[in-house]
Amino acid sequence: MVRLFSVAYLGSRLLFSKYVVNANTNCTERLLLRISTRCEKRRFVQLITEANLCLLVAIFAASATPVIALSAADHDRLIERARNGESARVIRDMQIALRADPTNTRLRRDAVVVANWAEDHDTAVGEYERLGPGQPLYVVSVAALSYRRAERWKPAIEAYRRVIRDEPKNYDAQAGLVHSLTGDGQLDSASALIDAFLPSSLRERKQKQYLPLVEALAMLRERQERWAEALGAWNDVLELDPDFANAKVAIVFVASRLGAASIASDQAKAIGAPRIQPDAQLRLAQDRTAYQMRHGDVQLSLDLGLARFGWTDRALASNEADRKAAPENSSYANNAMFDRLIALRDRVRMDDALKLYEEIKARNLKPPPYALSAVADAYLYNRKPFDARDHYLRALDGVAQAGGKPVEEWQFALIYAYLECEQWQAASDLLDELLAKLRPFRFEKSPLQRDNPEFARARVMRALLDLYGDRLVASKAWLDEFLKLAPHDLSARAALGSWYSANSMPNHASDQFLRIKAEDPNYLTGRLGLAETALSLSRWREARIASKEIIAEYPESRGAQRLSDILRTHDSPTLRLATQMTWPVSGGARDAAENRPSRADRDWKIDAYAHSMPIAEDYRLYAHAFVSSARFSSVDGRRERFGLGLERQVESLALAAELHADRRPGNTQGLSLSMSYVPSDEWRARLSVDTNSTDIALRASLAGIQARQFSFSLDRRYPLLRNLNLGLNYARYTDGNVRSAVSATWHERWISQPRYKLDMDFSLYASRNTLLGVPYFNPVRDASIDATLVGEWLTWRSYERSFKQRLIGTAGAYWQEDFGTLPVLSIKYEHEWERQRAWGIRYGIGWTRRPYDGAQEQRAQIYLDVDWKLK
Repeated sequence: MVRLFSVAYLGSRLLFSKYVVNANTNCTERLLLRISTRCEKRRFVQLITEANLCLLVAIFAASATPVIALSAADHDRLIERARNGESARVIRDMQIALRADPTNTRLRRDAVVVANWAEDHDTAVGEYERLGPGQPLYVVSVAALSYRRAERWKPAIEAYRRVIRDEPKNYDAQAGLVHSLTGDGQLDSASALIDAFLPSSLRERKQKQYLPLVEALAMLRERQERWAEALGAWNDVLELDPDFANAKVAIVFVASRLGAASIASDQAKAIGAPRIQPDAQLRLAQDRTAYQMRHGDVQLSLDLGLARFGWTDRALASNEADRKAAPENSSYANNAMFDRLIALRDRVRMDDALKLYEEIKARNLKPPPYALSAVADAYLYNRKPFDARDHYLRALDGVAQAGGKPVEEWQFALIYAYLECEQWQAASDLLDELLAKLRPFRFEKSPLQRDNPEFARARVMRALLDLYGDRLVASKAWLDEFLKLAPHDLSARAALGSWYSANSMPNHASDQFLRIKAEDPNYLTGRLGLAETALSLSRWREARIASKEIIAEYPESRGAQRLSDILRTHDSPTLRLATQMTWPVSGGARDAAENRPSRADRDWKIDAYAHSMPIAEDYRLYAHAFVSSARFSSVDGRRERFGLGLERQVESLALAAELHADRRPGNTQGLSLSMSYVPSDEWRARLSVDTNSTDIALRASLAGIQARQFSFSLDRRYPLLRNLNLGLNYARYTDGNVRSAVSATWHERWISQPRYKLDMDFSLYASRNTLLGVPYFNPVRDASIDATLVGEWLTWRSYERSFKQRLIGTAGAYWQEDFGTLPVLSIKYEHEWERQRAWGIRYGIGWTRRPYDGAQEQRAQIYLDVDWKLK
């Protein structure tokens, strides 16, 4: 009965169909268009009556009447209606008829076609799948198209292959297969097929029959982001069909993606704004902004000074317009915010970038990986390395989850973030991973082979990473190896200059930076390095001029800001203070003549210097105070000496002169002169003369004894923190005693790691005195040999602030004429704090055991050293 009712209903619809003018017009309007005369009205009533009669007959006869098939005339009438634009209504009628007669294969095949016309592709493929295999080629072709439009790529590919198998020259099917493979992500297969389907000759391709394939090629190249080839293919499409509207619109966006903003703009004007939908116009505007941002990125490395930001400033202005034009909370508005993070980062407006990021988080938006990388850059610049590290990791993880390859630029930045988090090992592991992956050349073994800049960058960074971790030998080895391959690489030369600076070899460093300047005078790293070595070499004027020039051109540069801060520190008054207190723990030598300790029960001293700001660049005034106090068994002793001096330092020569006097009666005035000369990085000589030295025993001062002292030392420096020191000392006391001494010390670093260091000092000393029976410790002859180990632990560091701990142990032997040889032991534990080059504090405790006149004496000590820049 259901089938019969369906047939009757369909019959009534067919009777009524001649009065249906347009499937998209209102029903009342359709009736009024036809029923315009009284005659027409009577005819309309008659048809309605006939239709209703069909329904009644169907209802009363349903139980006894067999299935009524759709007549050929009715079938043809359905197809005619579909061709006249009623395909959406016709497909519904066809489905009703098919429910009444499911075996009507002809009707079902046409239903596939009509559903395709109606863009109802789900219905089309559904009816096709009910037909089963072995359908005519025209049905398979239509089904393939509907599968493709429904994005059901696998059956679409299968259907197109069936069509091509039967009709190898079916260019529409060939194009459809390429489209389907492209949609399925099989881009390599699609490329291979398009090459096989299209003639190799460009001239032959420009035949009308190849239009579908050329269009497929254009869309494939878009998917592959090969924008230049896509633009060329779309131009070929327009050459074959100048009125192809989709090609005109596609050229606008492909040209925009390619960065050809002028072509995109001209094409958009040519086709007219109405042809481009509002959302497409927003996308086009954002593409234009992205093009400006890419231009700005290139400009940063090409131009100098603030002119470097010209394109980036344009991009920021365009981005602001994009944000205002986009509907609030739309994807376009969100993308504009994400893009703005990039532009603000490039403009080094890091505070603004982080403020925008807070706004994005407040809206619960999820930034894409590229935006997170810009946020990480901003955090790193603002010295928030832990936040930077976490955002770099999030960005890289986002790319990995999307199936992409790690972005090397972000990995390099993450290495710096690890370093500034003081996670040296994590930075080293990631860099080793990059080194294993990067190849020396791009497009190896092809005509396009060229150097891979990331390969060079990774090797230079490896050397710098080892340098920052105090692994000096490994750092130098990396640099030597790389410079053999690329002797003119500026980044490697700059790294070598930094290596020499870290080894206290400023002349060698200056040579490297001067070489860089000769090759590229605008290379910022080279300019900064040259200015800093000028400071190390006391070339104050040169450093100041360079700093002003760099800070004017690159005010945002952290290196330029650091150089400026070093100069401010140099221009500041300074205070240096050294204090020490010792006391006996047990034992104590006895003076044979007076039967009292030759060493104090407790003693302390203060040695302080206060320097003025620089005067005429090379000069500083200073005040010097020395106070020493001790308690002996029968008397307290104290010495106070104050002086004023002038210091001059010019490049390799430093001179100082001081007038001083003791705060006690008598002729205590004196003069001290000193000179330091550094002819090269390898040699340093010091000479000093003091007419009233403080380097004598306090008991001698209490007895009114003074000493004129002459001292000389010579340092021979070697690479890798090794040096040899030779010293001579000559003192003539006012009581007639003459003391002469000679010493030698070899210093070497045994272990140098990011956190731990171990230094060794091996020392020899010998002295003699000409007078006996004096009231102070004065051996006729003595000598010592000892070795000192200094273990240092970098406990905490954040940029210019740090905290270190040291354990210092000494073991040796001391020989004194008439008393033989006895062991010497000493141990000290100290802390050292530094803060932003403004001040440093070192304090510690110690214990010493050494012989005096054959008796071992044990003493404890505490000490405090302060170096304060009053800036």
